[in-house]
Amino acid sequence: MIRNTIHTNSAFQKMGSKFGVTTPQKNSLISILNSMGTESSQKQGDSFNFSGALGIGTEGYNSKMIEARQKMNLPSMISKFKRGEEFTDIEMTFIKKTKGGVEALNKVMGEMKAQGESQYITGLLDKYKVSESDRAKMVIDISQDKKSGAFTLSISGLADGEISKKISDALNGDKTISHGKNLFEFNMKNAKNTSALSEQFLSQTNQNSAPITSYLAKNGFTGAISSLDVKDGKITGLPEKLDAILNNPKLSATAFGKPNEAFEMKKGILKSLAFDKINEGKEIPAYSAKITMKNGSLSVIEQPELMAKIKNVSLLKTTDTAEKQFKNDPISWYNSVVSAKKNENFELFASGN
Repeated sequence: MIRNTIHTNSAFQKMGSKFGVTTPQKNSLISILNSMGTESSQKQGDSFNFSGALGIGTEGYNSKMIEARQKMNLPSMISKFKRGEEFTDIEMTFIKKTKGGVEALNKVMGEMKAQGESQYITGLLDKYKVSESDRAKMVIDISQDKKSGAFTLSISGLADGEISKKISDALNGDKTISHGKNLFEFNMKNAKNTSALSEQFLSQTNQNSAPITSYLAKNGFTGAISSLDVKDGKITGLPEKLDAILNNPKLSATAFGKPNEAFEMKKGILKSLAFDKINEGKEIPAYSAKITMKNGSLSVIEQPELMAKIKNVSLLKTTDTAEKQFKNDPISWYNSVVSAKKNENFELFASGN
């Protein structure tokens, strides 16, 4: 999903010259990513502790440092990044601590990826000598597998079906970059009046359950999450090993000072089952993206029929009370949702519209 965090380290490492991303740009973003979340004493948006960033005391905060700090601002940092220049340690710390800094870099990277995809797809169209009139009819469909989370692209609208397949194969077969994910994210960010709703929908359907299904499979369960149930305060339908792990009364949110993977997986399963419960009898559409090319640039194809179906889906509310209960006692949270459904008390969830 699209979040206000820097894109993953591996994603940057895979981005190469064909996307116009320079090594300094990758290094800068990777360095910021690697240090995100490690300095709990100061959150993003807090006042910038310049001497602390340098690892020196207040006595080291001299006039030169003050002068350097005064010259720093987010627009100049973004411009530097766009020029392909690498950030200094001080500049990276400044971006992390400046409100909107991480989001601004994410936006720039999104624009760069969109431009890179446009150039790459245009190169394929040139390679196969696709006419301008044919290009205007081309539709790129991007779907995501519910279980694995993998993205698949297909091309339609071109007169020559064989060329459509060759372009699809080139996009799907690229091992260096997930073109499907890039285009899917582009659709989510640029579709009119759908981004927020689509993101909520995707986060609550098992279309984004790849980490959970992977964890379950690793521990001996290869069935569908929807085949599981909750009875007497336990998740039922699990094999013995997973039953012992996930239904252990001593299972806690943290282990050795870090988030407990098993507890997080349990929460994910319960959220998926709760979503299914409040939508019993409803059609849950699979979200897919449609994109075309206009004047050499990516352009979203709006899907009003799909959005109408999504708006009919009930979404779990994320109130502070519900979030606190879900975080501390997900079984009790699940029971509250089921009880609310039975009593037609819809305060815990709402229609997508």
